[in-house]
Amino acid sequence: LLVRSKEDITQVSRYDLQAYVDYVAEPQLTASNRRQNLALPKKLNPRTHDLIAGWRQRYQDPNDVVDAALQHFRQQSFFYTLNPPKLTSKNTVDEFLFNSRRGFCEHYASAFTVMMRMAGIPARIVNGYQGGEFNPLTSHLTVRQADAHAWAEVWLSGQGWRRVDPTAAIAPARIELGLSEALPEGERIPSLVLADNAISRTFRFSWDALNNSWNGFVLGYRQELQMKLLARLGFKAPTLTTLVWVLAATLAVVIAFVAWSTRRRRKPKGKIDPVIADYEKLCKMLARAGLERRIDEGPLTFSQRAAAAFPQHGSTLKKIFSEYARLRFYPKINENTKRGWLQINRTFRRKTRLEPIEV
Repeated sequence: LLVRSKEDITQVSRYDLQAYVDYVAEPQLTASNRRQNLALPKKLNPRTHDLIAGWRQRYQDPNDVVDAALQHFRQQSFFYTLNPPKLTSKNTVDEFLFNSRRGFCEHYASAFTVMMRMAGIPARIVNGYQGGEFNPLTSHLTVRQADAHAWAEVWLSGQGWRRVDPTAAIAPARIELGLSEALPEGERIPSLVLADNAISRTFRFSWDALNNSWNGFVLGYRQELQMKLLARLGFKAPTLTTLVWVLAATLAVVIAFVAWSTRRRRKPKGKIDPVIADYEKLCKMLARAGLERRIDEGPLTFSQRAAAAFPQHGSTLKKIFSEYARLRFYPKINENTKRGWLQINRTFRRKTRLEPIEV
């Protein structure tokens, strides 16, 4: 999604947008667009060229080449960091892929894009935002500059532009939990760490909720309607001082409520959800047996491939994956259901030996 303003935005604005989740971007690629998204400097990065040449000989399907690149990132010792070493060679992609192997989202997105273009697959880098912070008070999502992200898109026949995020192959926590959780302990950003404590989070949620409500229900009206609304609330000719006091009192009430609800529902800090952790372990078990989960593949789709690859365990795998989808995407799941799923998953991994399959 790209929204551009022809003029500078100097005040709070509202935009009504509609998503077409099944939309296929550019099902037919023009010759000029194909050339543009295959363009590469000549005679650079020979080691990467050799790597890609091997994949092109081995794989006929472009989807398999995409998967091979992601698998390369997963299997080699790559690391996510905001303080990567400086790339000094003219063959920067070679230096990154075979020497430093350290970087952040733009490093991985650009290296992946170069690899795809070398393979004859049109590819491009996309800059935007990933994630955000969900406010439970008003159910709105706040996206900040810390959520800035870069990923790639590849053009595939019959699919159009397909989104691929190579960073997720290196640091799944960057996608699941946000930037702060993906960084090594010594690289945590102070502002993000401070923002994660209960008091800061409570205040931030309260202020954002109040701000969002004000923007949504007051600033969206003309001044005449704003004054009518305030008059209905008992403020026929409100001064700035009066409005500030009302705002402060409302904020105090909201903070008190959030603090109370936070104490009731607080989860242990610093712990990854065991459901996510066990799901990742199951995916790694399948990967060791030769079945890699694609970066854009959800649990239900992956369960179909897993059941086909290991038919003797098909029903169990489908049950585990479908129950995982319920646990992740349906919020009102009791703890007994979670414990039951964890037990089934762990028992399966402990007692099952998967025979390697041909890729």
